Amino acid sequence: MTHELKKCDIGVKDMDEKGFVRFYFNAFDNVDSDNDMTKKGAFIKTMTDQKGRIKHFKNHNIYQSPGVIKEMGEDERGAWAGSQLILGTQLGRETHEEYKAGAITEHSFGYDVVRSVKNPQGYREITEYKLWEVSSLNAWGANQNTPMIDVKNEKQLLEELDKLVKLTKGDFTDEYLTRVETKITEILTHLKTLRDTTFEPGPEPFDAVTYLKTNLKILN
Repeated sequence: MTHELKKCDIGVKDMDEKGFVRFYFNAFDNVDSDNDMTKKGAFIKTMTDQKGRIKHFKNHNIYQSPGVIKEMGEDERGAWAGSQLILGTQLGRETHEEYKAGAITEHSFGYDVVRSVKNPQGYREITEYKLWEVSSLNAWGANQNTPMIDVKNEKQLLEELDKLVKLTKGDFTDEYLTRVETKITEILTHLKTLRDTTFEPGPEPFDAVTYLKTNLKILN
């Protein structure tokens, strides 16, 4: 059965070193790209009815479960979930590192609409969902909720590059490292479009190519 999906870019509520992470997966009172607005209270029933059955996936892949949902709730901003990442698995460890480095900032959820009404202004107000899963998103591709990389300045790009390099320090799968390499290539491509390719973080100019050759595992 195919369920509808929605993204949320509010981000992470909090996370600890043991891998317990809380994150928002839906924002209230916001008309989204599907011309829908979710009202507070829309998840209360499903959080009770589906308790223990709602899954935590990675990028909506049903074969990738980085964590187990332990708690869910609503607050004034939106609906949130608390998941214990499974640090004993490769996927759980990688996801934990991506959260810590700021590589995962968006989430999504799979659902069916149970109750909704048409607002006079033309959008649909959703007052009840049936929730199936929540997903952590790498969100490295362009999407309407993610700022385009072109608007970032050089320092921001190099800071992001540094975070990605740190994500290669460990025993990661080839698929994971390929994803990181793709993003690094994207950043370097955009850096070439800028006037200056260095900035001064300290006494010596920072050269991206030299830094990568020295530090990046997948280039060694």
